[in-house]
Amino acid sequence: MLFRNILICLALAVAVYGDDQSVILSRLQQRALAAASAYAPQFPKAMAAWRKDGSFADVEFDEVGDGDKWDGIRHWEYLNAMAWAWAAPQSYNRRSRELGERIYKSVIFWHRVKPWPLNTWWGQIGVPRRAKDVLILAFPLLQQTQDGRMALMSPLSRTALKDDPEIVFIRSLLDRDSRQMREAASYLTVDLKIAPLNKIGLQDDGSYNAYEMIQQNQLGVNGVKCLEGGLSFAQLVKGTSFDLKDYQMNALRRLALDGMAWFLWKGRMDLHAMGGMFDEESRAVASNKAVASLRTLAEFDEDYRRGYQTVLMGNELGGENAFVGARVYWLADCVVVRQPNYYVSLQMTSKRTRPVADDLVRERQLGRYFSDGTLLLLMSGDEYKDVPDKWKWTRLPGTTLPDSPVYTQGQAGESGAPVQYQATFDKPNRWAGECDFTGAVSSGLHLSAIYSQNVDGVQALKAYFFAPGAIVCLGAGITSESPYPVETTVEQRRLAGDFVERTGGIWHGGVAFLGNGMLAKVAKAPSTQDMATDMLSIGISHGTGCRDKTYAVEIRPCVERERFTGLRPLSRIISNTRDLQAVEFADGAICAVFHKAGKVGDFETNTPCVFILEKDMMYLADPTHLVKTMNFSFRGQEYELTLPDGLRAGVAVPIRIAHP
Repeated sequence: MLFRNILICLALAVAVYGDDQSVILSRLQQRALAAASAYAPQFPKAMAAWRKDGSFADVEFDEVGDGDKWDGIRHWEYLNAMAWAWAAPQSYNRRSRELGERIYKSVIFWHRVKPWPLNTWWGQIGVPRRAKDVLILAFPLLQQTQDGRMALMSPLSRTALKDDPEIVFIRSLLDRDSRQMREAASYLTVDLKIAPLNKIGLQDDGSYNAYEMIQQNQLGVNGVKCLEGGLSFAQLVKGTSFDLKDYQMNALRRLALDGMAWFLWKGRMDLHAMGGMFDEESRAVASNKAVASLRTLAEFDEDYRRGYQTVLMGNELGGENAFVGARVYWLADCVVVRQPNYYVSLQMTSKRTRPVADDLVRERQLGRYFSDGTLLLLMSGDEYKDVPDKWKWTRLPGTTLPDSPVYTQGQAGESGAPVQYQATFDKPNRWAGECDFTGAVSSGLHLSAIYSQNVDGVQALKAYFFAPGAIVCLGAGITSESPYPVETTVEQRRLAGDFVERTGGIWHGGVAFLGNGMLAKVAKAPSTQDMATDMLSIGISHGTGCRDKTYAVEIRPCVERERFTGLRPLSRIISNTRDLQAVEFADGAICAVFHKAGKVGDFETNTPCVFILEKDMMYLADPTHLVKTMNFSFRGQEYELTLPDGLRAGVAVPIRIAHP
C-alpha cells in the first residue's frame, strides 16, 4: 500500500506545497542526487551490512565520538549510497520496492534510537548535513506515514538558525513551514549587502572584512564562502517569491566583479586575499571555488555575462588576460594592478586596518610583517607557489624591515612530520597599524600609493607608483631604532634559473630591477624535503641604526634577458624626500605623494595628498580619510575641493583639466 501511493504523492507535490515550494524541492532533489552520488561506491557494502531493524551491522552508535571522529555517522553515509541508488535515473535499483523499504526502515531506526555523541557538533551540524540529501531524496517514501513524517524531521531537529540556516530552510520546506522558511532565507542572505564601516561583510570598495571594529581583507576565505553560499541560494530560489532582491543580487555582483575577479591571476588567488592562510592547499581551495562561482555566474546572471566571461578568459587554462586596470581598495589598504601579461598587488596597513599577524595561528605569527608594504608580482602565476614556508619573513618582497627574530625553526617531527615553528618575537601582537597617512589613488591606468611605516623601531615613507610596464618604489626618511639590521627587500622568491647583474640593475625570471645599491643573494631555504630550496633575495641594505636613508627602484616585468643589457628606465624621479615623493613616466603622467604642502609642475597643494596628473585629467585622494576639504591651485587658478566621507572617505576625486 505504501509504495502504491508514492506516484500519487509525486503527482500531488505542487498542490501540497504550492508552486514556490515545489520548484525549490525539485531543485533540492537534483542537488541531493549529485551530492549523494559521492557515496555510490559504498552501496554494495551498505546492502551487505543492512539489518532488518534498519541498523547496519558494522556501525556502532555507542562510541561517544572524539573531535572530528564518530562511527555513527556512517549510518548516513550508507543511507546516502542507498538513496542515490533508489533515486538516480541511471541506477539499476531505481524505485526498487525492496530498497525503498530498507531506506524507510533505516531512517525510522535512527529516529527511534536517537544516537547522541558526546561531541554535540555531530547532532547539531554534522548529522544534519549528512542526512539532508537522504531525506530530500527519500521524501516520497517518508511522508506517507505519521512515523515517516516524524522520522523525516528527527535528524534535522537540533539545528538552530545561527548554526546552519540552510538546514533550517530545508527542514522548514519539508515540514511545510513557510514562515520559518522565510526566516531562514533572511539568515542565508544576510551578508548580501554592503556592510557598515568596520563591520564583518562585503565592503563598499569590494573587499570582504573579517573582523568587527577594524578592517582586514579576507576575500579569498570569507569572501569566497559568502559568494558561493549566496550564489547557491540564488540559484535555488530563482523565479520564486524567495528570489533575491535587486540589492542582494548587486551585492553578489560586487563581490564577484569588484572583489574576487581582481585578486585572481591565472586561476590562483592572490596571497594578499587569504587573510594569513599561506598554505597552498587553502589557496587552491579558495581559487577553485572562486573560479567555479564566476563560471556559474556567467550562466546564471545573463545581464552581466560579458563581464564574468572577460574575467574567466584569463583564469581558465591557457586563457589570455583581458581584465586589466588599476584598483584601490581604500577600506582595506590594498591595491591591485592588472596588465595583459602581469599582475601586482600591494598590501599596506594603517590605524584603520588590522595586520595579518596574530598570536594564534603559526602562519600568521610568521606573517607579522606581511601587511607592511608587501609587493607581489606575478606573471606565470607560479612565482609564490609553495614559497611562504620558505620565505625569510623579515625580508618580504617590497618591505623595509629590521631582521627581527620573528620565529625559531624547530626540528622535524618523527616520520617526516612537518617542521615546527615557534614564535619568539619579543613584541606584543599588533591589532592595528601605526600611522594615518596610508592610502592610494588610481586613474585606472596609473596608480600612486603611500605606506607611512612605523613598526618595531623602523620608520619609513614608502611610495609606490604604477604605470603600464613599470612599477617605481621610492623610500625616504628610513630611520631605525631597532637593534637589528634594516633592509629594503625588492624581491624574494624561488630561484628560477640564473640571474644577471649589471651596473644599476639585476635581471631574474623575466623581470628587470633597475636602481643602485641592490644586492642579489641566493640561500638555501629550510625544507622538510630531501632537497632544500634555493631562494633568491634582492635587497638594499640600510644597516643598523640608520638615519634618513632612501632608496629608488624601478621594476620592469616581462623583460627578456637579451633586452636587459641596454634597458633604460620608463620613469624620471622628480623628488624622493620626506616632503615630496614624485615621478614622471615616459607617457607623460606624473604620480606624486605630497606629505606636506608642495608643488609639482603646474600643480600646487596646501593639503597633503596622493596625486596623479595625466594628459587631460588629475586625480586626488586623502590617505588619512580625515580631511573634509582640499585646497590647491593648478596653472594659477585656486580650487577648494570637497572630499568624500563616510564609506567613501579616501576615494579618488577626478578633475578634468581645462586646457588654455
